[in-house]
Amino acid sequence: MLHQSTHMAASRTNDAVRRPPIMQFDDPVRPYRFSLAEHGADDRLDAWRAQHQLSAFSLVSPLDANADYRFSGYKLGQMSLGCWQYTAGRADAPPLVYALDRPAATARRDGFDNYALNFRMTGSIRGEASGQSLVVGPDELAIIDQSQPYRREIVAGNAMTLLIARDVLPPMPKQLHGMTLRGGATQLLTQHLANVCAQIETLSPAELPHVAQSIVHLVAAVLAPTAERLELTQDLIGAARFRKVKAHIEAHLTSDALSPDSICKAVGVSRSNLYRLFERDGGVASYIRRRRLAAIHDALATPGAIDLRISDLAHRYGFTSPAQLSRAFRQQYGHAPRDTIEAALATGRTPSRATPGSPRADYGGWLADLR
Repeated sequence: MLHQSTHMAASRTNDAVRRPPIMQFDDPVRPYRFSLAEHGADDRLDAWRAQHQLSAFSLVSPLDANADYRFSGYKLGQMSLGCWQYTAGRADAPPLVYALDRPAATARRDGFDNYALNFRMTGSIRGEASGQSLVVGPDELAIIDQSQPYRREIVAGNAMTLLIARDVLPPMPKQLHGMTLRGGATQLLTQHLANVCAQIETLSPAELPHVAQSIVHLVAAVLAPTAERLELTQDLIGAARFRKVKAHIEAHLTSDALSPDSICKAVGVSRSNLYRLFERDGGVASYIRRRRLAAIHDALATPGAIDLRISDLAHRYGFTSPAQLSRAFRQQYGHAPRDTIEAALATGRTPSRATPGSPRADYGGWLADLR
């Protein structure tokens, strides 16, 4: 028995030798850092724009001269882990909002083929991913497939971003692009990434491969159940019917009659399948509320929003009172409805997509190896 146990232990040791970690490191990680505060008033916007070579950058709200946006990033083989920290210029400053636009032509041209997992501690994201609505708030994780188009309007805040090459993970369905995750294993992953960010510069080259592999395993564990649910959703309802459900909701956001029963009747889907479809969104009612808040945000972000009354919007979109709307809006976007109006008035319009033309930034070059 002792001989057999010794042989089995030796076999496991040999297996470990034959199966080294997927990533090897000869040196400690070298951080890449960026800070708006390091640039003067005349070039800080261009310096910030230069950090976004993968997508067109445009400023939606004015940039406070005293605001600071700091980034610390670390390459881990076929991954990169970065932490963003935002400091407002003053306590009463309106939210800082900017947009990132990555059209399909750009995604095809640069061949950047990975997933970007963006976790928000503060601030928010709203926009579109391959034509589907994208809304991300605090304590939520957005999945972005860099091989597909997107447009994101971002309220600056503290966040972490993990970029991971597609071939490091098991095959994932295309529909992961633009999905939002929360709770459970998602929190476990983000807490682990926060710990790695805090300690990574103290890790030795011998420790780094195992830390990197732990991240890969956690990402796969977080994404796998969602991928399975997506495949089930496609089997139960089909992509066309899924789009039809969302289109029906969009067309009836101001209707008092909009409910799971009305959706089932109009689209021809059972209640159990409808609930399963929106399980990742926290339920049908939660999804409808977020879409109504997004419509309200769009209305408030127009230059003519100064004439809008919060009470009218609350009544139109099914909120019981202006106070209830304001609470839900602040929870979703991190600021009050009136702050959105002020940002729109300050800029006069929503800026068009910026034309890339600034010199290639270190950050873009730093990411290029992750294709």
